[in-house]
Amino acid sequence: MKKLVSLVLAVGAVFILGSCGSSGEDSKKESLVDLKATEIPVQEDGTFVIEGTMKNAGTIFTVAGNAMPIVGDSDGNFSHSIKMNDLMDSADLVAKYMNDEQTIKLKFDTAKYEKALQSSSSEPASEVSTEPSTSQSSDSLPIITEEQMPSFIDYLKTDLTDKNVDISTYTFYNRDNMLYIDVPNEYKYYEKADLQEFADGMQAKEHEAFNVWAAMNNVDYNQYPMLFIKTADGKALASQKLNGSMELKVK
Repeated sequence: MKKLVSLVLAVGAVFILGSCGSSGEDSKKESLVDLKATEIPVQEDGTFVIEGTMKNAGTIFTVAGNAMPIVGDSDGNFSHSIKMNDLMDSADLVAKYMNDEQTIKLKFDTAKYEKALQSSSSEPASEVSTEPSTSQSSDSLPIITEEQMPSFIDYLKTDLTDKNVDISTYTFYNRDNMLYIDVPNEYKYYEKADLQEFADGMQAKEHEAFNVWAAMNNVDYNQYPMLFIKTADGKALASQKLNGSMELKVK
């Protein structure tokens, strides 16, 4: 049976800044982001602050693999608070804009946080993770509306294209604040494992794009548009369940 190999690879692709073997001209490129400090103290509650200046509005940031809704002011300056759930002494901050990418190694001073954890009765977690903590609680932000969905869809399509995902045969649209993607009819004949990987990959890319778009538009970044994937002839391929996972609809 046909495989979605090239598409799955595109959806899950990792983009690395070509520092090794780059030309002298490449080495002179301006940084996407300049941080005030890369050695950062972590407070007793696990929060730490990243401050700096971004060159371009709409730059996508990830810290320890987690997308962060960081937005700068008119001059590109930003200050963003992040909650560290588990102890880690370092993490990569990755900034991406269009086809350019920059990685900065962050080092954390966790002495205060480690002491607080040791004095707590809670058990240590086994995985390292971070979660965004902004000055405005997501609980106080509105969810995306039907009127805002076309703006997000445009941002998502641009983001996917920048990541070299071929969306030329896809149709994106919304119903209320739900996101629909129509794909070619032949997709319904692919193996279920490939379809599941494709659906999960598209959802991951949707969430990554929404984190940034939501921060720029002051909506709740935790309330992602529900995703539905169909073929062009109307056959349901996959839809998002209430628990957030993607469920295949093909028999």
